[in-house]
Amino acid sequence: MKRKFLGIVMIAVIAVATGWGIIQNNKNLTLSDLALANVEALANEESGGGLDANYNRHPFNCTIYGNGKVQILGGNILKVNGSLTFEGGLYCSKGGSFTCTPIECAQVWQWIFD
Repeated sequence: MKRKFLGIVMIAVIAVATGWGIIQNNKNLTLSDLALANVEALANEESGGGLDANYNRHPFNCTIYGNGKVQILGGNILKVNGSLTFEGGLYCSKGGSFTCTPIECAQVWQWIFD
């Protein structure tokens, strides 16, 4: 019983000493000028901050082609003879005057069938 207790105490002392050493080593941590410049650049917002409204919005249709039963996103099963089309896709390109978040067909299917 005494040996078990002594073993547990020794492990605890070693763990505390190791933790103390790690803390003392990290106190003297310094970053190079390059690292500091990178941190500052990442912290600054680009183009003055706010929402970037420099995009064109391009809506498109999402179409499934098939002849028979089609399972969408591992869920709902639809009967399709030819094609099934839904509006809702959106892609963005630079050079416009709108904010834009792309919408993929998988998102459209999920919204419709959830």
